[in-house]
Amino acid sequence: MSKEIEKLKEKEKPINKAVQKMSLDFEEHENILRKINKEMQEYRDKAENLTLEIRSHSALISTIQEDGKENNMYVTNACEKLLTKHVVICKLLQQRFMSFDKLIESYNKSFESRERKSMKIETLEKESLMLSQDFQKMANHIHEHTAPGFIASQGHRQRNGFLKFHAVKRNVGNHFNPSTGEFSVSVDGRYKVSLTIKQIGDRAVSAEVCHDSGVAKFCSGFVATKEKFVEASTTIDVCLKHGDVLYSYTAFDDCECTHLSCVLLDV
Repeated sequence: MSKEIEKLKEKEKPINKAVQKMSLDFEEHENILRKINKEMQEYRDKAENLTLEIRSHSALISTIQEDGKENNMYVTNACEKLLTKHVVICKLLQQRFMSFDKLIESYNKSFESRERKSMKIETLEKESLMLSQDFQKMANHIHEHTAPGFIASQGHRQRNGFLKFHAVKRNVGNHFNPSTGEFSVSVDGRYKVSLTIKQIGDRAVSAEVCHDSGVAKFCSGFVATKEKFVEASTTIDVCLKHGDVLYSYTAFDDCECTHLSCVLLDV
């Protein structure tokens, strides 16, 4: 199992690196987009200014033609100069718009690339999520089958008050003795303990979850029920140490334990 987990971790590393690189590429594309928008606005302003200048030149040509009919040579030279400048301005304007078109084309390519990378990031994130889920499932599976603990049912009171059990569904490490109802703690840590009892007589019953450290005995949990054939449950988290003994106890003969379980949560 540990080898499988290592393989999953190794497979997840390049995905995480790719996602990080994609994020940096996104930031770079945002900067390019801001730059393109700024340049596009500048070209719009220049185009507008050049258009106004062309209109001004056209109006000036018309004025000179009207006012200079007596001096045809002067009018002709002035018009030629203005027309020459007019052509130059038109060419410059055309060049600006060509540059503008190239910027738009570059932006479109950048946007398409960004869309492709966005889809790739989404795919990588899904793969990373699936790997994380697989890793968690495997970790849970390993924990379930290696963490000390047990699940027992059909518990009845012995003479000493301890509950013993006839059915054991799980007993990792064989640290639980169903004939005595005792669980010997082999690993220090925090354990989750669940106890369910049922009243089978006419009087109210109760039971306790206890642990014995060899020095002192502690009652870790208490559960009681007052109605016949009605179940009552309790779940507790308790810190146990190696050598402790966990057990359930009741003072009532007509108390049946339908479920007792214990599992290591963390060390």
